[in-house]
Amino acid sequence: MVMASSGAGATERTGAYRRLVDCLPFPAALLDAAQDWRVVLANDAFARAVAAGTSPHGRSLRDVLPPHGGWPEVAELLEDVRRGARPSEGATVVVEQARSGFDGPGTRWTMELQPLTDAPGTVWGALAWLRGGEDMPASDAEPPPGDGLRNLAAGLVADRSVQEIHEDIVAAAATAARAERAALLLIDGSRRLSIVASTPDAGLPAKVATDGLSSPVWQAALGRHRLAWSAHGGQPPPVPFAGDPGWEQLALAGLGVRGRALGAVVVGGPHRGAFDDVDLEHLELSAVLASAALDSAGLRDQFGRLETVMRAAVTISAALVEATEPRVVRRRLLRGLVEDMGMAGAALWCGDDSDPVGLKLEDASGLPDDVRQLVVRLPASSGAARLLRGDPAEPPAGGATAAATSSWPEHEVRLVRVPEPATGVLGVYTAGGLPALVDDLLATLAHALASAVHQTSLNRRVQTVVDSLVRQLRPHERPAGVEVGYIYRSAAAGVDVGGDFFDLFTTATGHIGMACGDVSGKGVEAASLTAMAVYTLRAYALSGTPSQEVMTRLNAAVCEQTTIERFLTLAYARIDPVSWRVDVSVAGHPAPLLVGSQGVRAVDGTPDMPIGIDRAAGYSQRQFALDPGCSLLLYTDGVTEARRAGNPGDEQLGTGRLVGVLERHRDLGADALAEAVWDAVQAWSEDGTTDDCAVVVLRRPAVDGPAGGSGPGSG
Repeated sequence: MVMASSGAGATERTGAYRRLVDCLPFPAALLDAAQDWRVVLANDAFARAVAAGTSPHGRSLRDVLPPHGGWPEVAELLEDVRRGARPSEGATVVVEQARSGFDGPGTRWTMELQPLTDAPGTVWGALAWLRGGEDMPASDAEPPPGDGLRNLAAGLVADRSVQEIHEDIVAAAATAARAERAALLLIDGSRRLSIVASTPDAGLPAKVATDGLSSPVWQAALGRHRLAWSAHGGQPPPVPFAGDPGWEQLALAGLGVRGRALGAVVVGGPHRGAFDDVDLEHLELSAVLASAALDSAGLRDQFGRLETVMRAAVTISAALVEATEPRVVRRRLLRGLVEDMGMAGAALWCGDDSDPVGLKLEDASGLPDDVRQLVVRLPASSGAARLLRGDPAEPPAGGATAAATSSWPEHEVRLVRVPEPATGVLGVYTAGGLPALVDDLLATLAHALASAVHQTSLNRRVQTVVDSLVRQLRPHERPAGVEVGYIYRSAAAGVDVGGDFFDLFTTATGHIGMACGDVSGKGVEAASLTAMAVYTLRAYALSGTPSQEVMTRLNAAVCEQTTIERFLTLAYARIDPVSWRVDVSVAGHPAPLLVGSQGVRAVDGTPDMPIGIDRAAGYSQRQFALDPGCSLLLYTDGVTEARRAGNPGDEQLGTGRLVGVLERHRDLGADALAEAVWDAVQAWSEDGTTDDCAVVVLRRPAVDGPAGGSGPGSG
């Protein structure tokens, strides 16, 4: 595949379409709108149809079409797409194939286009396909994909609602398998499946029962991808409604992603009287697309919710700081969890004087009256009471745990122990599961509650609450199989966080994310923006998003939430620990340094605009390979701008002296290299640095171990 220079264009999205283009039974291609409608992906059928068998990859569609290819009509349709006008069913043109061996016109094809967008009014590409020529017998021509399949394909990267995706899935399945009806069944965590969408007149209930893991639906979702069933075949029905009117003949394909079963898509009423292998193959293709679309929507929903939660945590912490009475502190926390963080309900229990081992409800928010009455007092056997007594032991790391049962039907309650002096248990009710990072935040807010109740001085409360929140900003664990080192020092006395920050994490794709940034301001003043920046960065980067896209999304989020006076500089790198390819973007930040046996050099390129100044700012991405034994070092300007003690000219350490330090210590490991930089800063300033400093180092081993299976692209 030829990579486009546009970066944020089709080249970063082709992974979602590669399988679609390759598997479609008719000629199809993916076009890049930013590159004169260059062909980014094309299947063999497309090459045979319009390019006489030669490869169209990397060429403009204008040059790919044969002399009799009807380019003016195609160009007019493409311009409609570029303007955001979606082609209708009748918006087609004729393309004539120049057959190999003579110059005359050949088979006539009808071209259709599906615009691909990230946001309303922004078209980055188009999915193009050709429908069978005039010399192809109608009985042999494959059916077109239909609106359902087109919308489903576009929905892989478009911001569509979950219900719209569900409707696209059933429409695509019915069209692909040439069926009259279709239904989407999703696993709800029990032995029942919810029918979340179906074609008109499907005549199905809202839920259907299954036999657990032995059910064909579960078996299909867990790896047995497809099957066909007939009421006259003597086989047991795969779903309870098999054999109902309109479902005497049905086909089923499982939905699953990354080893997780999602459910199945079922079609009935075959147009040809029975489902054949071609129908099953096309149904499985629609199921592959459906799985990807559901996974993509789930990730968008999860990260969107995570971003909301992170921002709300900062707001809640600030509200706790402003409160002056313990009662007001508790009320603001519980209301903030419901109103700002979007939880279904929240409750706080404390010791019950009338029952030494039970608990009583201190306050609550968002609970229905009947649920509130059920939890006014909790017996000693309740999960909350056992958690407060330390039986069972406190959960690890985050400090939050799910109760075995909940008094609120169809809701889960997460329990967090509140430490002294506000000893008690915080319960947070949610209609769905929570990411692990939210559990960490709940524990942090429980500590913030205890601190706010304990403090009587506003300044003391500010520092305590901020410290409690930002402990989560440090990396929780070092990525496995790679050597990393870092140091952080705040210039504000008594505060563990300032304007500088760094982060290291492993993404869902196996990449290593590595960030180092500098927020305007210092100490407590910068803490809220630092927290928002780190949590938002993680929310966008944890899916394995390339650095350029992470910068663009983070910039939009910060611009929306802050004024122009509040901004940050940032360097973010995404590292593949298998191929050791690195992509990095720099926003107004010192250039990353590469330290190896050949010396020290900065990553080439001019930094882009800092984050949070201009919502329309663009961000570039640089790519390079990290050589064996080489270290990638990110740092903040607190290192190079350290002032020399006793020097009337305020001479700075500077980039040149930093490079000299790294040259002398280039053979050190990651931890030792980070410490060497900090030692140089201390020596230069005689322990009197007045700026925050952060350094983070990742070193590739000099000799790589055996290839593992956890990196991106492995397997």
